[in-house]
Amino acid sequence: MVPFLPPQPPLAALAARLLHRKTQTAPLFAPDGYSDRPLACEIDRLRDAAREPSDADLVRLLAKYAHAYVHDSEARPVSLAELTLLFDQFHHRRRGCESLDGRDDLRRRLLRLSFALTMIADLPKSARIVREILDTPLRHDDGASFLGLDIGTGTGILMLAMHLAACRAGYSPIRLVGVERDRTTWERTVALTRTLGIGVALLGDAKSPATYAALPEGPVHFVCNETLPSLGQRLWKEDFVPISQALFTALGERLAEATFFPAALWARKDEDEAVRLGVENGFAPASDYPLRLLRAEAIELSGEPVRLDRIGHECAVHIRPEWRERLGSRW
Repeated sequence: MVPFLPPQPPLAALAARLLHRKTQTAPLFAPDGYSDRPLACEIDRLRDAAREPSDADLVRLLAKYAHAYVHDSEARPVSLAELTLLFDQFHHRRRGCESLDGRDDLRRRLLRLSFALTMIADLPKSARIVREILDTPLRHDDGASFLGLDIGTGTGILMLAMHLAACRAGYSPIRLVGVERDRTTWERTVALTRTLGIGVALLGDAKSPATYAALPEGPVHFVCNETLPSLGQRLWKEDFVPISQALFTALGERLAEATFFPAALWARKDEDEAVRLGVENGFAPASDYPLRLLRAEAIELSGEPVRLDRIGHECAVHIRPEWRERLGSRW
């Protein structure tokens, strides 16, 4: 008598199971010094100029912001295990994995918001950029309001950085506007930034001068435009130059006293010739060689050019080694 054997899964299903990724249980950060304070409390603490955040503080702030962006967790405590789980899920969003089993809605959400989240998930680069904005001296005139502009705002994290910088400099009121062209990203970002009280996001094309007509009146104090290609990629792959041209065309003298991030972009025609795109030339210098064909190389941080692939190396030590290769890549 032939014994009864239960039906076996198709070969494709068995092969897929072999490729199923296990959940990374090693914590994203070392537990020492971690607090599960809500994101809203972290932001409130950093508004105080007397409190100097460490790089580790900024890395943890960014991870909590990413969690709030996905899970609306800005007002509640978030454990290190929750942050670790989110980053595992984001890393495996396009693969079979234990951490997303039975969570198809979350997988779809992570995929919809993938581009914006990839930027913030590069925690070392993002922390160094936030540090640069916080450390940039802001001239404060008594009674003056603050107007900041974040172009290609994504998750809105640089709006938060400008908000904190303006608070720490003593500005009130603070008006921050982000411009985002992707509707899905914009819908999520406008909801979170309004909830946190850090600004508003507009849906629009930053390459069109007409987009800037919606800005509040008055001089612009700070502009963030990080629509940059990766190291060695030609500038036409992103919109940094045409956005800069539209910005200066639309706002002109309103930008006279503005601080910019990045302060300058360095791009290269070949190994022997680099071009500086800075405030003094409207980020679009006159050139016999088409700017769109230049290759991105570095941005200025603390007054010095830093290669795009080296930004944030000093912040990576605050992330556990198991995770450093699993994070997103901003550029």
